[in-house]
Amino acid sequence: MNLSDIFPKESISKKFNSEISIQERGRKNLNEIANLKTGCMVEIGGGAWDRYVQQNPSCDPRALGSFFDDGSPKLYLAMERLTGLKVLKDILYTTAHVIDESLEDTLCAELLLAVTWPNVLRISDVTFINPYGPIPETERQYHYQDYKGLGLFPELLENCEKFCSENDIPEITLSAAYIDLVPFFESYGFMVEDTPAGRAYLELEAGIPMHKVLKNA
Repeated sequence: MNLSDIFPKESISKKFNSEISIQERGRKNLNEIANLKTGCMVEIGGGAWDRYVQQNPSCDPRALGSFFDDGSPKLYLAMERLTGLKVLKDILYTTAHVIDESLEDTLCAELLLAVTWPNVLRISDVTFINPYGPIPETERQYHYQDYKGLGLFPELLENCEKFCSENDIPEITLSAAYIDLVPFFESYGFMVEDTPAGRAYLELEAGIPMHKVLKNA
């Protein structure tokens, strides 16, 4: 099983009567991914660096400060140069659009996955939405919830856990975009990371790092 197999292509297609167009961008498209998902690339590098700092308390936690300050998508590369570690082991950014000219916004799914140091699967961005089902602002349960969901996160997580099992990866990480999503991810076994960064972002109520240690790890 590879990263491409995690994206629930068939289930997404079954949600719509119209045809679905799916595009994948992998390691060969890193520059394009960095341009499209700059914040996610910073998050990927930042998550790995936070782990490194926790495991190496004698290192200078501000050694990569300029890359954080600039919001540089090359943060992971700076960490690789500084530590000699392979930080970004694999990456895949997948998008799905409904082919329907009547829709103003055709995006129905996107998923950015990365295998990063030390040996974790990171869900850096995940969206499953129904572009035919906008939600009035007064009825939204979460921040940034413009459309109804597709109910596919359980299947996605199951696929992630299967991938991890087959590739000897003991942990899945993600960031809750806003604090109101923390209980949602907690219901699937994720916990806020008990680190200075985890506590700091929890206080900020955004970008909260969470992880799930797999039972069979």
